[in-house]
Amino acid sequence: MSVEKSRKRIVIEIIAACAFLVGIFILSEGLLRERVGPETRVSVQGARYSGPKVTVEEKEVPKIFEEMGTVRMREASVAPRIQGVIEEITVDEGDRVEEGEILARLAAPELSARVSAAAGAVSAARAALEQARSDFARMEHLFQRKAATRQEWERSRTAVRVAEANLRRAEGEAEAAEAFSDYSVLKAPFDGTVIERSADPGDLASPGILVFRIVRRADIRVEVSLGEETARELRPGDEVDVEVPAAGWKGRGRIGEIIPATDPASRSVIVKIPLPGAKEFQSGQAARVRFTLGSHTVVVVPKEVVRTAGTISTVRVVDEEGRLVTRFVRLGRGVGKNFVEILSGLEPGEKVAESGERRQGDVTGD
Repeated sequence: MSVEKSRKRIVIEIIAACAFLVGIFILSEGLLRERVGPETRVSVQGARYSGPKVTVEEKEVPKIFEEMGTVRMREASVAPRIQGVIEEITVDEGDRVEEGEILARLAAPELSARVSAAAGAVSAARAALEQARSDFARMEHLFQRKAATRQEWERSRTAVRVAEANLRRAEGEAEAAEAFSDYSVLKAPFDGTVIERSADPGDLASPGILVFRIVRRADIRVEVSLGEETARELRPGDEVDVEVPAAGWKGRGRIGEIIPATDPASRSVIVKIPLPGAKEFQSGQAARVRFTLGSHTVVVVPKEVVRTAGTISTVRVVDEEGRLVTRFVRLGRGVGKNFVEILSGLEPGEKVAESGERRQGDVTGD
C-alpha cells in the first residue's frame, strides 16, 4: 500500500508542477497582451541613478498598411473556332511569339471546298454581269433607233442591276469563306510567351477548347483587393512598396488603377499596380504590398534602451525621485534605423536609462 501511495503522491506533484509552470506562462503572456500602462512597474529602493538618460518622445511617422496581392499579366487563351484535326504546331512552351504569328494549322477540307465554291460563284456572277451589260448596250442602240420598245429597254437595264447585285453577293460570300478559312489557322493575339500547350499534331481540336496559353510579361502588374474605407485614401500615382517572395524581388511601384470589384457583397476595390520591366515573375505568384495611408504620431525610444528577454520587453524608467524603475512595454514597428515604437508602457516626456544593458552600480528592480 505504501508503494501505491508513493506513486500517487509523485503523480500529484508532477501535475502540480505542470500547473505552476502553465500559470507562470499565462501570467507572462497576459502582461504582454494586455495594454501595459505606466502603473505597471517594479518599484525599487536604493541610491539615485546618475547615469545618462533619454527623454521619451513622439515622432510623426507614415501610417503603413500591408496587404497580400497577386501577380497578374496580360494573358490570352488561344482556342479554335471550328472543329478540325491539328495538322501542324509551330511553337512549344517557353517560345516567344509575335502578334499574328502562326501557332498551329487545322486540317478542315470542307473549308477549302467552301472557298473554292465561293470563288466559282464570283466568276459566274462576273460573267453574267458582262453578258447583261453587253445585252443592254445592244438594246440601247436599238431603242435609240426605235427598233426596240421602252419595255424591252427597261427589262435589259434591270437585268444589269440584278447581275451587279448578284456579283456583290457572291463577292461577299467569298470574303466570308476566306475569313472562315482563317479559322483553321491559330495565330498569336499579341507579342508574348507561350506558357502552356495542351495539344499535339493529330489531336482533334474543338471550338473553345484551349490549345495555347500566352502571356505578355511586359504587362506585369500586381492586383490587391482592399476594403472601400482603405481604398478611399489612395489615388492613382501613389507610390507603394512591393515584395514578391517567391521571386526574391523587392521594389517600388505606383498605383495604376483603382476599380470597384464585381462582387457587391464584398464591398471591395481592386487596386492595380503595374511593374514594368520585372520579367522574372510568374502569373499567380503572391505579392506583399505596403501602402502609406497618411501619417500619425507615435511614442518612440532609441532601440538600445529596450531590454528584451524572450517575449518580454522592458525599459528602466527614472522616477520622480531619481531612482530606476523597471517598466514593461509593448513594442511596435521600428522607426528608422535607431528608434522603436512603444505601443504602451511609456508616456512622452518620461526619462529612461540610456542603455538597456545593466551597468555596475545601477539600481534595478529585477
